[in-house]
Amino acid sequence: MLSSLHLTLMPATVNVHHLATLQHASRLQRKTAQKIVFQALREATVTETVVRHFRTLAKLRKSTQADCPAAFFEEFLELQRQISQTMDLLQYLTKFSTTLLIRRNPNLGEEIQLRISTKLTKEIEQGAANWFIRFMEKVMEKGMKKCKGTGDADVNKDPQSLIFQVVNWVEAEQSADSTR
Repeated sequence: MLSSLHLTLMPATVNVHHLATLQHASRLQRKTAQKIVFQALREATVTETVVRHFRTLAKLRKSTQADCPAAFFEEFLELQRQISQTMDLLQYLTKFSTTLLIRRNPNLGEEIQLRISTKLTKEIEQGAANWFIRFMEKVMEKGMKKCKGTGDADVNKDPQSLIFQVVNWVEAEQSADSTR
């Protein structure tokens, strides 16, 4: 009885080629699924980074005071540094995905998502720069002063040093605009 049960479960002739084909197909399916998961994770990470930049800019815009700007200069310059790093990463990912698209079956979803993220990041960067220039105009109208009573160490920095950092940022932005 045991031998007859074995025969009903396994056909007498097992097609080895068919099993190898199924194994290969399942490996390809797993590889494709992994690529999709990694792509989705990369897109989610980039999107979260862009959203974080937007939130930081919104917070900075709400909390700045033209009569006490020193604390905000460094925050703004840090935001610009982070946005610049994000742009570098997006450019790298776009080049990488374009190279893969040329070599393989085109998957435009990833390239489109990267382009959208790049566009949003550029818009945040430009919006931040425009806001900061308007903020600087207000600061210049009121005059640069040291703030008192905030307890923040950054506030007590030398205003000339902060202005020098801002001037360096403006020059870097102008230089970057001419190469873009």
